[in-house]
Amino acid sequence: MGYEAVFPHGYMDEKTRIARLSFKLAVNESGIGVYGRPSILITPEYGPRVIFRAVLTNASIKPDKPLTDFDLCRKCDKCIKLCPVNAISEKLPPPTGFSRDHCLQFVYKIREITGRGIMFCGYCYNCCPVGEMSEKTFPFM
Repeated sequence: MGYEAVFPHGYMDEKTRIARLSFKLAVNESGIGVYGRPSILITPEYGPRVIFRAVLTNASIKPDKPLTDFDLCRKCDKCIKLCPVNAISEKLPPPTGFSRDHCLQFVYKIREITGRGIMFCGYCYNCCPVGEMSEKTFPFM
């Protein structure tokens, strides 16, 4: 339709693997999802079981309203209790109460022990009660 579009890629810092463009911030600001306690994005329909990609364009697209009334983490502490390395704090609001370093150290250890057979921990994703796993969430299962 004549609009320009690019796929953002690359890291601002290769060592810490922090992206140049924060998809999490874009998702939160655009009204698609909110930050959960373990700094994961939670959507009303699928919970944390989503993968986000982005296209930057000069097309004019009206965003959704932010999800100001969607804050299910406030009364939930399942991920806090299940986190094997205590990377999630109950005292600080999402996403500030999450220790990325603690989480990554644990994940790297899992990869080392399993010979990269297991790449992620997943406790926080699997225990989140929002958008519980279903055929709609994982149609290939």
